[in-house]
Amino acid sequence: MSTAGLVLAAGHGSRLKRGTKALVECDEGIFIDLILASLRGANISPIYVVVGFEREKVEEHLITNHSDVKIVVQEELLGTGHAVWCALKQMEKCDHVVVCLGDVPLVTPASFGKLIRYTQKRDLTACFASMLVFEKNYYGRVVRDSFTNSVTSIVEFKHCDSKQLLIREVSTGVFCFKFSDLKSVFDEYGEYLLNQCREQGLEMYLPLVLDIFATKGMLFDALLFEDSDEFIGVNTEEDLIALNKALNRRRVKKYMGKGVKFFDPNLVWLSSKTELGEGVEIGTDVQIWGESVIKNGVKILGYSYLKDCQIGSGSTIQHFCHLEGLVCGENCIIGPFARVRPNTTFEEGVRVGNFVEVKNSALAKSVKSNHLSYIGDASVGENSNIGAGVITCNFDGFKKHRTIIGKNCLVGANVNLVAPLELGDNVIVGAGSTVSKSVPSGSLAVERAKLRMICDGFRAYWEKKGGLR
Repeated sequence: MSTAGLVLAAGHGSRLKRGTKALVECDEGIFIDLILASLRGANISPIYVVVGFEREKVEEHLITNHSDVKIVVQEELLGTGHAVWCALKQMEKCDHVVVCLGDVPLVTPASFGKLIRYTQKRDLTACFASMLVFEKNYYGRVVRDSFTNSVTSIVEFKHCDSKQLLIREVSTGVFCFKFSDLKSVFDEYGEYLLNQCREQGLEMYLPLVLDIFATKGMLFDALLFEDSDEFIGVNTEEDLIALNKALNRRRVKKYMGKGVKFFDPNLVWLSSKTELGEGVEIGTDVQIWGESVIKNGVKILGYSYLKDCQIGSGSTIQHFCHLEGLVCGENCIIGPFARVRPNTTFEEGVRVGNFVEVKNSALAKSVKSNHLSYIGDASVGENSNIGAGVITCNFDGFKKHRTIIGKNCLVGANVNLVAPLELGDNVIVGAGSTVSKSVPSGSLAVERAKLRMICDGFRAYWEKKGGLR
């Protein structure tokens, strides 16, 4: 059987204040792109998209990115029923048509398929996806017969009485219709419905056709879905936040099924392009953004932020780290309280500790910088140790300069390395030195001011200040 798709994307989303809702972007992409991908994934073809508000923008996007889609223009935005009526006048004959809303982008191909099969198996004129919602919401309520439990109608939220508002089963706005029945009803009653709605100052809602189906003895039903996250509709910024949270829950659940351990699955954020390997452990309040790849066995402890990072197998990111644009080798240890800025690479076994900042630098195998240092625009050779308080002085007020540190170097505490500068292999720099000239391999570099000691200076100082404390 052939099944066409119809996306109602003419609305403008006055409460969302982002222009046409079809082009609103969530964490996984633009709404209309996600919907079309899901319809295609369910082998639904052809697909029609009804446009209206900001139609030029939507048409341009569709023509550029989805040339196979057929565009229908709704000249007057008179409601979802009117949008379907406009489309039916242009649609080619098919067995069934799936109708979905342009602001409900998370429906999966599996759910579309389930709805279609249910409709076909029971030879229904119409079936729509419903869900249970227990918090305050603005969905249309599903009204059922108190004796047979069969669906009698959908009542839009704004038209519900106090009793109907207590109903927990709601319509998601996703329908599957027998095409011939839907078209015949609109051909016969379309003008009547539109005139009735205009006289009453109402929109021509799609669920109104259920009343006509009922009078004609045509069968319709609701198919209840357990995962309400799939059917989140976006009308406000609050809804958009809820939708992004739902996407995140979906990603977390996927990786839990692959053996990733989350200390608290509700307190972690994974971007849509994040990849997690086997045996990864993620702590509380960890955020992973951008195109990040976390390899097998990595541990990321609580309150850390990563963006566009590649973390090698067996590495550990300790608490409170902020990492961007890092390519990290295997078995590294970073943090706690470390910051890594873009264009930085760590080879295997690097150790960057608390209050160390690294920017635009390359640290070779087994380099250590355990505390309180700034390494910027530098290359550090393998097995070198950077002591506490070391600063690469990379900026002269006009441009950045590089510091090159060779293999097996020991840079003592509180050292200033004034770039441009190169330390050869096997160099030792004494604590407290300011080094402004390159140091050849095998050398010991020490630069210190002369120490003066004044006998009885303590007493003389305080007498000058007016007496001992």
